[in-house]
This record gives sequence, structure tokens and C-alpha cells, in this order.
Amino acid sequence: MDADEALAKFLKECLGVSPLSPIAVENDSDWTVVIRLQAYLEATLNYLIIDHFGDKRLAEVVSRMEIGDRKRGKLAFVKALDLLPSDHRSFVQKFSELRNILVHGIRNLDFDVENHLENLDAAQRKEIKNAVIPILKEFIQDATDDSCLKMWNERPREALFSCVASIMLRVYARSLANRVQLEDGLMPEKSNPKAP
Repeated sequence: MDADEALAKFLKECLGVSPLSPIAVENDSDWTVVIRLQAYLEATLNYLIIDHFGDKRLAEVVSRMEIGDRKRGKLAFVKALDLLPSDHRSFVQKFSELRNILVHGIRNLDFDVENHLENLDAAQRKEIKNAVIPILKEFIQDATDDSCLKMWNERPREALFSCVASIMLRVYARSLANRVQLEDGLMPEKSNPKAP
């Protein structure tokens, strides 16, 4: 199964939505792209946490949690349970911060991602680059740091889409592995809390 097929299956089977098309993203404003991708990303985190515990009754509770709260948000759970690598968590954190900037001001409806990136200071640019490049390298076959950086600099919308798709595919692969273990009568890999 190729990446496009796997992504379509994840979206349909796990999130219950129609496949996300890069073409649709290309026709949206930058503001809409960020909001749309954030919705997919948040639904993916919800699924990841619920799937880890194997209990759909958690859906409402998990869906109401903030993403970025470092002590009790979704990313706090993802980190504590080691459900995503640190670079993926960093990307989710940075992307969520961007989404929050956009939704809390009507003037941001004209948001332009390239302009936004140009106006960041050097430290902010480095943080984002460090969150994006490893995910792009994982997602794009035979990618190098230079090719990923070029994509990020020249086609940031495509890079954002690719990062979100990469995270969704990672979550789907984890879910499939857990299903196989359950079918084989094995317990999925989960954290082992210490007894009180």
C-alpha cells in the first residue's frame, strides 16, 4: 500500500472523514490551510490517545483537552506515553501555536505563510525548521536536509501538508501494529505504570 492509499484509509477508517487532497489545500487561503490541517492534526492526536488506551469512551474527554498544555493537554499525554517522537511533538506544538495566532484575530484572515516565515526572528525560524525538516525527511523518499529545507523555504504550504500527512501515517502504522498484536493475542505496547 502506498502513502496516498494509507493516508486515505486512515482518514476514512480511523477518523471517519473523506481523504485530504493536496489539490484542495492548494486552492484554499493560507489561513484556511492552517485551520484545516490543524483540525486533521487534532483529530489524529485524539485517535492516537484513544487507540493507545483501547477505549472509545474516552473520546469526549480527549476531544475537549487542549493540545499544547504541557501538563495536562494532548501533547502531555503523547509525551508521557511516548506515542510520537520529540520532533513530531515539536511540530505539533509549533503548528498549534500558529493556529492559535490565526484564530484569535480577524486581521489574520489575510494570513500569508511565506510572509509570516520571513517576519520571524532567527531563533523562531530555527525552531520551526528543526521541527519540520526531520518529519519531511521521514516522509519524502530519498530526501536530504537540503532538499527538505528547500521545500520548506519555497513551498511551505506543501511542507506543512506533508508534515501533517507524515504524522497521520505514523499514527496509522502504530494503530495497525496494535491491531495485529491484538489479533495475535498479544498486548499492544503500552506504558507500564508503577504500582502505588
